Amino acid sequence: MKKIITSIAAIMFLFVGCSNANFSQNIENYEWELNVVQNNEGKVIALNPNSQEALTYQDAKLIMLTCKAKDAVLTINDLTNNKLYKASYKQIEAKPNSTIYQIEIDGEKGTCVTSTTKYNDEDSIPTLYITMNGYSIKLYAKNN
Repeated sequence: MKKIITSIAAIMFLFVGCSNANFSQNIENYEWELNVVQNNEGKVIALNPNSQEALTYQDAKLIMLTCKAKDAVLTINDLTNNKLYKASYKQIEAKPNSTIYQIEIDGEKGTCVTSTTKYNDEDSIPTLYITMNGYSIKLYAKNN
């Protein structure tokens, strides 16, 4: 499970169309909540139990996971298994519609990208993608 979380903590650099000039790209501006975890073949291996896709992917594990970034530390809280992980991060590139970070957890390096997922109905949501160790994780800004 730790390997999945670690890999999930570095995901989804190449997913979903992104753009929204009003979105702040700073990873620290949001608390993030897991949407989906996929392996490098694209197989869905874990989902948020509140996800609309939870019934579609019945083989996937249901995991409640949140992340919060502050002062170069990404705290990953696995609420399902009552575990806490910490990763370091640093910004490596900022673009108008995304910001790219390098993360490291337990000596393993990966990539994080903050951007916006924009839907066909013009609705949008801040999104964090983490890619690491053959896994991709997509998290959305948590509704508080």
